[in-house]
Amino acid sequence: MIISAMHDIKQFVQSITLGVDGYCLKPLDMYKFVDILYRITQKIELQHKVEDYEQHLEQKIELQAKLLEDKYSVDELTSLFTRERLCKDLLLLNDDKTPVLILINIDNFRLYNE
Repeated sequence: MIISAMHDIKQFVQSITLGVDGYCLKPLDMYKFVDILYRITQKIELQHKVEDYEQHLEQKIELQAKLLEDKYSVDELTSLFTRERLCKDLLLLNDDKTPVLILINIDNFRLYNE
């Protein structure tokens, strides 16, 4: 907020371009001064609310992404990791380690599982 006795239009325009939230000319009108202070505090409060909302939204998105990834990585029927998860884990292995993988194909596995 700027309080000034200068009635220079250039200075007023420059203060707007700099992002000044209020400009009061002297002699000071207390009602205008209080009104400008109120608007500034409202703007600051709104900015804090937006920041809090964005942070909450980011956390919610991260949680939903994690839940979706977990659902994609685990088979609902067997509660075991899926083939996609296996491929992802194999890509993360170091080159100096040789993995051992045994695949067993059971026909009609659903019948056995139930």
